[in-house]
This record gives sequence, structure tokens and C-alpha cells, in this order.
Amino acid sequence: MFHQPRRKVEIDLIDIADLFDGDESAEQLKNTLLPRALSFCMTSEKFLHIGQRERKNKCKPDKELNKQLQSQILRYVKVPDKYLHFISLLIKSREFHLAYQELCPKGKPKPLITLPRTEKGKPFIPLPGGEASDFKFSVSHQKPYLGIGRTFGYEIGIDIVTFDEINKKLYSDESEFLHVFRSSFTDYEWASIITSSSKLNEFYLQWAVKEAYTKALGLGLSLDFKSFSTRFEGVDNLWGHVSTQDVENGICIKGFVRCGDQIPQQWAFFFQLLRFNGKAQGCLCACTRAPSEDKNSTINIDVGTKWLTLEELYESLIA
Repeated sequence: MFHQPRRKVEIDLIDIADLFDGDESAEQLKNTLLPRALSFCMTSEKFLHIGQRERKNKCKPDKELNKQLQSQILRYVKVPDKYLHFISLLIKSREFHLAYQELCPKGKPKPLITLPRTEKGKPFIPLPGGEASDFKFSVSHQKPYLGIGRTFGYEIGIDIVTFDEINKKLYSDESEFLHVFRSSFTDYEWASIITSSSKLNEFYLQWAVKEAYTKALGLGLSLDFKSFSTRFEGVDNLWGHVSTQDVENGICIKGFVRCGDQIPQQWAFFFQLLRFNGKAQGCLCACTRAPSEDKNSTINIDVGTKWLTLEELYESLIA
């Protein structure tokens, strides 16, 4: 019988807390980082249609695109949001260059590339004709983390949540906060939340699952969260399962997603706790459709996670 090779999923993570903690007015971003990154930028369409000679000689800067990108980044009021949008722009450009490595001369600076989006707003790496390629990726950020997941030939969605305490100025207690989101979950999912030993963290994980799945479909928040239900093989409570796993590199769980009366579909869900000083501060959830041959609890997927610094990101893209 034909054996399907293990699918590979790669995830890169960045913690940018040190960046905006030392730049309360975003001066470093405005005066150093943005000029450095945007000095050579272009759309993916232009890059794919210019000649090799123009790429080698660093074609004329796109001043209008430069101005547009600066405006998009600096319009955010909070400094962390400015940084997260900036790093997101860099890391999506990096994905494009990973897909088209042969088009970038070695040792030459790579232009910052902006990507097209689907009708639902999901960015994608295009083929020269404009249609989406098989290089799939998904980006998520939640202060202070940013992550990107990539695979080939299969859709992927990721979401990052942080285990924040409730705002007691807005909600009297945890139950009041959770009740606001009751309509986003099915009865089964809601039961998992309210019976958990940590209701708030269970809610965050269940929410990340919803986000990751809709991102994998390319629909995002346009899909009603309550229109589908997720269950996990051998797992009734996500937080109880994920938090007790002594796995430094995360854990993969087979899940089943049911939309309305349709037959449940198998999906692979990956959870990576984000820790600081040994304490879980958040979690990354990634999902991709499970290989059709997976008939048991073993997920035929390899997931690798790697932490990046901003300088490493720059070195792979700009310099």
C-alpha cells in the first residue's frame, strides 16, 4: 500500500517585548528600523515581472509604496501594535523570498515584498500569473509574540493567545467575562470551558482553535464560530491535556471539525505553550487538515518550532 510521507510544518516565533519596552515613543522604529527596511520595497507582482538584471542592480525605489507602508504601520496608537505590524510585514516578505530563492542573487539585499490578499483578506504567495501558489503560510500576533506557520500544498492556520487576566474595570468576575463569548461556542465546547480547572485558560485555548481553523480555511472572522464544532480524540479538556504534557516542543492532537450536519473532517492541531521563567504566558495553536490515511491516534505530521530574533530576521531578508 502507498505510504504517504510525513507532512512537514514549520513554525517560527518572535518575542518582541524588548523592542517596544525600550522604545516608548517608537523613535527607533521611525528613525532607524523603518527607513532601513523600506528603502527597497516593491509588490510581489512587480518583483515577479521585472528582469533578472533589474533585480541584481536594485531597481528604483517605489516611493509611493514606501509612504503607504509607513502610514499603515505608524497609524497605530500603541507602540507594541506598531512593532507587531512592522514585524508581520517583514516576516511575510521573508516567506515570499523563501518560496522564490532562485530569483534573489546571493549576497544581494532582498527587497521588502508586499503580498496580495484573497477576497477574505488572507495574504498569499502568488505564482507569476497571480494565482495562489502551493507555498502556504499563516501569521498571528498577540503582544508580545508573533508567529508564522508554513507548509507546502496544504492550508494552514495559526493563532496566538496570551493568558491575560480579565479587566476588572469592565467585568466583575471571570464568569461575566466568559459569558460575553458564550454565543461563539457549541454546547459541547462550552461545557469543556466551564468544567475546566482553569476556565479562563481553557477559553483561550478553545478560542485559538476556532481562530486557527477559520484562518486555515481563509475565512477568518467572516465564519460564525458557532457554525462548527471541534472535538479532540481522547481529550475532553484542552488545558488539562496541554498543560500537563512535559513536551518542550509542543504537542500534536488529532481533532474532528463538524460543520452543521456534515461528516466530521479530520484536522491536526498543534499546541505550543509560550513560557517565560517557567510559567505559561500564552499558547500557539496551529492546524492543518490531517492526512487522509490517518486512521489512528498517531498524527502523520512533523512540526518544528524555532525562535527568531529581529536581527536574524533582518539578516535573512534585508542584509
